[in-house]
Amino acid sequence: MPGQSAAPEKRMSVNLYLYPGMEKSGGEERLRACARHFCGGAGQERFERIARTPKGKPYFPDAPEVACSVSHTEGYWACAISDGPVGLDVEKMRPCSAEQIARRFFHPQEALFAAQSQKAFFQVWTAKESYVKLLGRGIDASFGDVSVVEQGCLIQRLGKIEFLPIALGPEYCMCLCGERIQTVRCVAAGEDMRLMEDAGQGRAGGWKEEGHECI
Repeated sequence: MPGQSAAPEKRMSVNLYLYPGMEKSGGEERLRACARHFCGGAGQERFERIARTPKGKPYFPDAPEVACSVSHTEGYWACAISDGPVGLDVEKMRPCSAEQIARRFFHPQEALFAAQSQKAFFQVWTAKESYVKLLGRGIDASFGDVSVVEQGCLIQRLGKIEFLPIALGPEYCMCLCGERIQTVRCVAAGEDMRLMEDAGQGRAGGWKEEGHECI
């Protein structure tokens, strides 16, 4: 109606779950546990069924309002659970054919940025993979069409999509992306696999984000 202000856009909350040393098995049961934790234990039966898109993205058919993204690498199994579409990728930095991979999969701007160092290469890779996971596309021929680097810098936003590089340790790169992210809470699994919220939280809560580098 004339004179009425538009309703504020919904901001998204994300829980980031980290399981050290648990990358190899039991992923679906951990995913269910994370979703139940995100919802405070309510409606647990909604998370029994896990389906996958043709590109392999998991989702909960009986809880479409809860979104998830899963990633694993040597030393970690991780997932993001949110009330809106989300993408997550974590990689342990390791020797690889970076120049060849960049030439095949990266946009020219990304390839130039990635040539700086091993860390720069994995910063680009995790940002790109989190983005295609968000879209549910996977790595395909269009992987290099969109650049996460502009004017020599990693971008922080692509349209409405925000990119949040998150510090995990000197050997790792991790990136989370989604629309209008308000808070990110880190929840880590202890030795007994019980989930424990980290004292450090993000965005409005104070989660540590990595700085953006430029060339």
